[in-house]
Amino acid sequence: MPQLSSGTTLGSWTLQDFINQGGNGEVWSAQRADGESAALKILKTKKVTSEPYARFRQEIGALEQIGRRAGVLPILDYEFPHAPSRKRAWFAMPLATPLADELRGHPLRDVVAAVGFIAETLAALKREHGIHHRDVKPDNLYMWNGEPALSDFGLVDIPEGTDLTNSDRPLGPANFLPYEMLTDASRADPGPADVYCLAKTLWVLSTDQRWPPPGEQPATASALSVNEFHTHRLAGQLDRLIENCTKTAPEERPTMDQLASDLRAWLDLDARTPPDSVDTSGIWKLLRLCAGVRAVPAASSLNRGGIATLSLPSPPP
Repeated sequence: MPQLSSGTTLGSWTLQDFINQGGNGEVWSAQRADGESAALKILKTKKVTSEPYARFRQEIGALEQIGRRAGVLPILDYEFPHAPSRKRAWFAMPLATPLADELRGHPLRDVVAAVGFIAETLAALKREHGIHHRDVKPDNLYMWNGEPALSDFGLVDIPEGTDLTNSDRPLGPANFLPYEMLTDASRADPGPADVYCLAKTLWVLSTDQRWPPPGEQPATASALSVNEFHTHRLAGQLDRLIENCTKTAPEERPTMDQLASDLRAWLDLDARTPPDSVDTSGIWKLLRLCAGVRAVPAASSLNRGGIATLSLPSPPP
């Protein structure tokens, strides 16, 4: 049950409909006197020395640093008491449609394009701000202004931010977590962890399932193949990509930039491959031509010299 009720006023916003809640907060639709609508994320605790309070403050700081940019739901307004107070901490963001709802029933190409857009956004946040999300899952992805967008930066890793991660506690979404985040989240590299989580998200959105299988996903596991849920002539390439992104060893996964490049290559190949084609003998040549990069064996280390490489197995002889 939510702690608040419809009609409650926070700042200039009046709560309307309860949307959802998690362990630390509630989300409500709200409206201002000028008619503007928004979604308000409201912290449950008022204890200013608590971890949830510190994470909420860090989330607001990250969103302010990012500012208005494509691929991220922006912060519109907020109130954050810095001392003990009867007031609640909250911030407002645009109302948006969950990405999973938006993509349901769409062709696989639309799913790959949306996840590719999120990959490019995450790569840009790393380059421009040194920010890692650390909570990538379908529930935190939305469609806003006609584009996919990230939300919920409550577990964000930000340069010079306060380290709020306990080494003895898993951090992040269940079933989307890589092994290193389960065993020692405080020391885990957040970059490969985001890649892992986004690959699991790709599988969930491609198969219309609620949860992904835990751990590394081998492309040879036919029961887990994207093609088992969403028939597509290039589903095998996505399975191989997901396998590489969910490797148990973080250093064996592609970077977020490489993942974004791989997804663009898949889209290019899909656009150039006739839908009724069954001859796959030219797929690898087309893949190289479309992507402008070379394929490498799945077990090999990815190019760390700044050259994007497809994280797919070598072509057959």
